[in-house]
Amino acid sequence: MKLLTELAQDIQFLEETVNDGKHLTVSGIFLQGGIKNRNGRIYPPPLLDREAVRYVKEHVERKSSYGELGHPSSPGLNSDKISHLITELHKDHNNWVGKARILNEGNGKIVRGMIEVGGSIGVSSRGLGSLKEDKNLGAHVVQDDFRLMVGADIVLNPSGPDCWMTAVMEGVEWSLDPKTGEWVQAQFEPLKEEMNKMSLRQLQENKVKMFAKALKLLSKN
Repeated sequence: MKLLTELAQDIQFLEETVNDGKHLTVSGIFLQGGIKNRNGRIYPPPLLDREAVRYVKEHVERKSSYGELGHPSSPGLNSDKISHLITELHKDHNNWVGKARILNEGNGKIVRGMIEVGGSIGVSSRGLGSLKEDKNLGAHVVQDDFRLMVGADIVLNPSGPDCWMTAVMEGVEWSLDPKTGEWVQAQFEPLKEEMNKMSLRQLQENKVKMFAKALKLLSKN
């Protein structure tokens, strides 16, 4: 399946006072269904609803709905890049509106700094799935295998020219490793298996060859 990212830019900032102090939150439309988005895709509302409901139950309600700062290149979370926790996600017509609390540590401090100086941010959802072109609609329709992985990452300067980065991220096939339960880049699995069979000496002798193979695989995407 392909990594699918969708940017939302109409984000609001809010500082809330609660029992344990002040919290900076961002809110807005995190997921949008039923219309052709800026990436030329359409998420059928029933499909988006299914995944959003699952994500809320499995992550938001369990307070494990973290997001990262920047454009992660994989569907999984990187704990050292986490910047916020999604605290709310509810349906509004064909959209899903969310709220995220910015962390006080790590990358959360960077996000806070950008907001305090008036910087522009957006949020970008992350999912895995396949697409089917619909010429009548002039769009690619997201298929039933879609799985929402992260409700919202925070993206700095969302109006910037990030098309190349998005193309690289979304050009890689991902598959679920049944042994580890982790999502892996499918096209690198044969190369990984080949390297696992080598001794340390063989790896040293063939490192240039292995690197060339990896570059060749990347060039196919």
